Amino acid sequence: MGSLAHIAPTKRLLAKDIQRLEDTGIEFNVGNSEALLACAQAESSLVERIKATQYEDERLCKYIDEALVGKNKDMIVESDGVLRMGDRLCVADIDGSRHAILEESHNYK
Repeated sequence: MGSLAHIAPTKRLLAKDIQRLEDTGIEFNVGNSEALLACAQAESSLVERIKATQYEDERLCKYIDEALVGKNKDMIVESDGVLRMGDRLCVADIDGSRHAILEESHNYK
């Protein structure tokens, strides 16, 4: 981050907070107006890996089919096709990947 000398003292804390967020990979787009409006959505690569493998697991495919026809009320297929049980993602077990994914998620800091 460069010098904050050109930023009003009352806005420096906000500028530092924005820089910290950008350092974590969140991107901001600031228009030419006086106001700052930012919307960020962050999703870990772990979640993307889980979503990508759900349709490779026969058991999860069965649950997806059941949820879509209303046979399984505990399972939800979201608009993007992702299977959840309540608010939890269902993790596929392809070539032992479930263990690796769960271990990574539990050890993530």
